[in-house]
Amino acid sequence: MKHRNLLVLLGLALPLIAISWSMIPNISNDHPILQAIVEKFESYFKRLPQQKVYLHFDKSNYKADETVWFKAYLVNATDHKPDSSTSNLYVELVNPSGYIVQNKLIRMTDGFGNGDFSFQDTVPEGVYKVRAFTNWMRNVDEDFFFEKSIYLANPDFSTYVTREELHKIKSEKRKYKKSESKFDVQFLPEGGHLLSGVENKLGIKAINELGQGIPVKGEIFDSKGNSIAEFLSSGLGIGSVVFTPVAKESYTAQVDIIDEKPLKVRLPESIEMGINIAVSRNKDGVVTIKMVNNFSGGQLPPNPNYFLLAHSRGKLLFTHTFDLKNPDNSYEVSTLGLPSGIVHLSLFNMFSQVVSERLIFVNNRHSVNVMIEPSKSIASSREKISMKLKLSDSSGLPVRGNFSASVANAEDSDLSDNIISNLLLSSDLTGKIENPGYYFTDWNPEKENQLDNLMLTQGWRRCSWTNVLSDAIIPPKFEQEKGIVITGRITKEFFNIPLRDIKVTLNILNEFNDVFETRSHEKGIYRFESIDYQDTISVSIEAVRASGKRNLVIYVDSKEDVKDKEMRYQTSQNLKRHGSKGQYTPPEDPYKDDPFAEENKRITRLHEEPSAGNVIIVDEKTQNYQSVGQILEGRIPGVNVTGNKVIIRGINTFYGNTDPLFLVDGIPVDADFAMSMNPFDVERIEVLKGPETAIYGSRGANGVIAIYTKRGKFMKKGVIDFQMLGYYTPKEYYKPAFEYKTDDAFEDDRRTLHWMPYVQTDSLGQGSFSFYTSDVKGPYTIRIEGLSFEGVLVSAEALIEVK
Repeated sequence: MKHRNLLVLLGLALPLIAISWSMIPNISNDHPILQAIVEKFESYFKRLPQQKVYLHFDKSNYKADETVWFKAYLVNATDHKPDSSTSNLYVELVNPSGYIVQNKLIRMTDGFGNGDFSFQDTVPEGVYKVRAFTNWMRNVDEDFFFEKSIYLANPDFSTYVTREELHKIKSEKRKYKKSESKFDVQFLPEGGHLLSGVENKLGIKAINELGQGIPVKGEIFDSKGNSIAEFLSSGLGIGSVVFTPVAKESYTAQVDIIDEKPLKVRLPESIEMGINIAVSRNKDGVVTIKMVNNFSGGQLPPNPNYFLLAHSRGKLLFTHTFDLKNPDNSYEVSTLGLPSGIVHLSLFNMFSQVVSERLIFVNNRHSVNVMIEPSKSIASSREKISMKLKLSDSSGLPVRGNFSASVANAEDSDLSDNIISNLLLSSDLTGKIENPGYYFTDWNPEKENQLDNLMLTQGWRRCSWTNVLSDAIIPPKFEQEKGIVITGRITKEFFNIPLRDIKVTLNILNEFNDVFETRSHEKGIYRFESIDYQDTISVSIEAVRASGKRNLVIYVDSKEDVKDKEMRYQTSQNLKRHGSKGQYTPPEDPYKDDPFAEENKRITRLHEEPSAGNVIIVDEKTQNYQSVGQILEGRIPGVNVTGNKVIIRGINTFYGNTDPLFLVDGIPVDADFAMSMNPFDVERIEVLKGPETAIYGSRGANGVIAIYTKRGKFMKKGVIDFQMLGYYTPKEYYKPAFEYKTDDAFEDDRRTLHWMPYVQTDSLGQGSFSFYTSDVKGPYTIRIEGLSFEGVLVSAEALIEVK
C-alpha cells in the first residue's frame, strides 16, 4: 500500500522562525498615487469577487459504455473556502469536433455538487473536453473556466458512420500528428523588457502546436557569431538563461530539438532606457525584489518614484515605494506569511501606468497528513475492501471537510492534475499548463526553480489593470444565480424596438402545468427567477399587449453563449438539450421513411419544392444535435457553416452581405434565432439556391434556408416554446454485492470500482467507505480529493492490486 502526504495552504498562521521585522510584508500607502491605486484595487475586487471551480473525476480514460462521474467544488478564489453564493453550475461536454454534445445544470449546495455523463454507442472516439463555470464567472476571462480533457474509446464507432465521415476523422488525426511536429520557441524577458548594459534573465518556452512542451537546448549568438550563453530546458520545454546584452546589438538563439533540424530564433531587441522587476530567492523563504534600470545619471526621468504592489487572487499582500535615485533599489520580503499560490508583482510609475510585471509562486508546504488504509493492499476478484481515512494537520489536530473518493484502474487514471495544482496554479494562469501536478510532488530546489521558470513564461489575466484603474464603474453583466433564472426581452415585430409593461407568462408544461407571470420593464426586459425544476422540461413563454394583440417578438437570453477561441461552441437562444448521437447523412429520397411525408408534401410555400439533395429530414438521430447549424454542416453541397454564420457558395451580392434569407414556417427571422432553434422542434430544412430563390427577390439574393417545424406551430405569434434546462438529477453509482455469490456467469468488467461524491470526516478527522473488486486485474488508484471547511486543499492517492 502506498499513500502520500500532501502540501496545502493553511495560510493564516505565521511560522515560528526567526525573521527580520523588515522582511514582514506590509501595506504602505504613504504616497497619494499609491493610495489611489490601492483603493481602486480593493474596490474592484469587492465589486467583483472571483470564483473558481474544480471537478474531481473518477478517472480520465473511458469506454463508450461507461459513465463519467464527477464531483464539483465551487470556492471563493481568494481563500478557497466553499462558495455558497451561487446555486447553478453549468457543465459542458465538448466532442472532438468542438461541439457541445451534452450540457448539465448542476445544483450547488454550500459550494458542492455532483453529476455524470453517459454516452451512446454512436459517439466518435477521441479527446473530449469538459468545461464548468457559473454565470458569475462569465464576468471575467473565459480562460479561467474549469476545463479538463478526457479520452473516450469507441472502437465500434466505424459501424455507425459513412465512409466520408470516417475519412474526415482520419484526416483530423493526421492533422493532429502533423501539429505534434510543428514547434514554437519563445524567449521572454523577466519583467517584460530586455535592458541593454545590465544582466537580464529570459524565460524559455518551447512547445508544439498542441501546446505540449518539448525539451530543447542551445546557444545565444550575437550578430558577429560569437557565443554569448548556453541554455537547457526541462523535459516540459521550460527553462531560463541569463546574459547581458550590449546596446544596439542583435542576438539569435540556435535551438536544438531532438531528431529535428536546429531552429534559429531572433531574441527581442534590447532597449537602452527602461525598468524591470527582477526576483531572486534564498533558502530561508526570503524573496528579494529588485527594480533594475539602465538609466545613466543624467538620464533619470523627472519623476523618480515607482510603486510596487503585490497581490494574490484579489487580495492585496504588500506595497513598496522605490526611488530611482537610490543606488540599491531592492526590497526583501519573507514569503512564510504569504498565502500559497501565485503572487502578482506590478510596478507603477507616477502616472499609474504599469511599467513591469512579474509572477512568483509561493509554496509554504504546510502539510495535511492523509492516511488511506485499505483492509487489504492485494485482493482477489469480487472481494470486499474496507477503507479508513484519517486527516490531521501538522499539529496532529483533526481536519474536517467535504471530500470525494474514487477507486479506478491505474491505467485509466491521470494524476497529472489535482485540486491543489489546479486551484493554486492552473486556475490562475492562461493557456495550457502541462502536467501541473508535477510541480507539487517531491518538492525540492530544482522543482522550485522549474516552477519559477514557468512563472516567467506563462500569461496571467485574472486582473486587468485597465479595468481595475478605470474611473468608470461598470456593473457586472452576469449575476450570481440562486435558482433557475429566465430572462429575455420583448420587442416590436420590426426594427427591434423594445416594448415595456407587456404581460409575460411562463408556462411549465410536462406534468407540472405551473404558471408564472411578470411584466416587461424598461428596454422590454422581463425576468422569471427562483425557478426550481429537475432535468430538461418543456416550457412556453407567452406575451400579449394590453389590446390583446400578439404582434411582438419574444427573445430568451441564453446561458450557453460562451465561445472558446479554439472550439466551435454552438450558441443557442433556447436552452440546450443533452444527449449525443453519431453523425448522419440523409437518404437520397427526402420522403423515404418519413412519417410526415404526406403532410410535408402539402407544406404551404412560395417557392417550388427544391431538389432532393437540398432537403434535410430531421429524424430521431439528427434531432439530438445541438442546433440547426450543426445539422446543416456538411450535409448540403455548397453550404458552409461556421457557428451561426452560413454562406452558400456561388452566391453573389451587391450589398457586401453574404447572409441568406432565413424562414421559419414561412416567416422571415434573423440568422441567430434560426440557427439556434432546438432540432426537436424542427421537421425539415430546405436550402434554395440560384433561380429557386427568384420568388423572394433581393431578399433571397444570397440563398434561402427554409425551416419547417413539426405541424407548423412553432412560430405562433406571441408564443415561444423551448426546452428549459433544469437541475440535473445525478445517477447513483451501482454497487454490486458479491458476498453471497461469487460464481456468476457474467463477467464483472468494471474499471471504476467505487465512486463516492460525498465523504465527510467527523470530529476526529475520520471517514470510511467500502467496495468490491471486479474481474479486471491490475493496480487500482484510490484517490481522495476535497477541501476542509477552512479552505485547506486536500489530494492524496494510494494503490491496491487486484490479482
